[in-house]
Amino acid sequence: MSETNLKQFCVVDFPADKTIDVVPKTWLSADNTKCQFPSNRPKGFKKTQEDPGSLPDPLWKIWDIVVKKSYESFDRANNKAKKLLKSNYVDSSDFEIVPESSQSQEELNVEDGTSNNVDQIIESIPITLNYDEHLAALIGEFRIFQETSIQNQLILQEEIKDLKAIVLRCLNSLSNVQPLTSIIWPIKNNEDLEKVNQCLADPNTYNREVIFLGRIGGGTVSRAVNETMSGVIKHEFALILRLTDASKKISFGGTPCCKLVKDAIRHFFLHNAPGKFDTDLCESKLDSMIAKWLRDSINRGEEGKQKRSKAKDGRTKVDKTLQGEEGAESNVASD
Repeated sequence: MSETNLKQFCVVDFPADKTIDVVPKTWLSADNTKCQFPSNRPKGFKKTQEDPGSLPDPLWKIWDIVVKKSYESFDRANNKAKKLLKSNYVDSSDFEIVPESSQSQEELNVEDGTSNNVDQIIESIPITLNYDEHLAALIGEFRIFQETSIQNQLILQEEIKDLKAIVLRCLNSLSNVQPLTSIIWPIKNNEDLEKVNQCLADPNTYNREVIFLGRIGGGTVSRAVNETMSGVIKHEFALILRLTDASKKISFGGTPCCKLVKDAIRHFFLHNAPGKFDTDLCESKLDSMIAKWLRDSINRGEEGKQKRSKAKDGRTKVDKTLQGEEGAESNVASD
């Protein structure tokens, strides 16, 4: 067969070693019975093999071959070669020929040139389903599950709608609620004290702060005074604050803020222990407790720690001195 009847790539059988490979038709001899092919594939051989216009290396060995198929595409030829190798099937009687007048993909018989039309008929496979009671029961249960699931979804949608309405109502109501306090506690300095006294001049603000501070309280009136004053006056400011100005410090007594503290304490006990501490809730006793808390501020915080530490050191030194004197007296007596 002439070379012009072959396509670009040929699937050839090497009888010598019973292998099948793909080569460009330019590697074949004029009678298509021999082919130059390397015994050991050199580097870059695949690229040369896939080039339809490549020429064989003169040093390659010449092999006897049998052309099985020919294709215009290397990939198609390579796939065919793999199939032939896998099935060990070799059809040496036919290979693909390119008709001169068309680009048809039909395979032509080498001997008579007639086309072989292969009709692939796929017969439908009959499927028989036998009635299965267990399967029917499962299907029935699944349908019940579907119905229940849909019903639950509808119920859930309604509940979500109701919940959304509740949340919106709460948000709308919160927008109309005044904050529990409009004052930043505790008071840090005299300037803040003056601002607070000005704010407390408003009755609404004053009453709101009474309720707010009235939640602090304590187990006893003195404890409630201490806790409330700690929440109202910052420690550093308490050091320069007194109930009166007799000590030439800032006076806290008689201010709206002082009155607020006393009313907040009364509010707490009125709602938590009515009538139990009435004698301690009178004006004079509350003033006395507030004055004591302000005086004792020097014993709190870092200043209090230092003072207590010094007092402890002083007592230790006195004890050591006394022990030394007693020891000396005992020595004199023994002499």
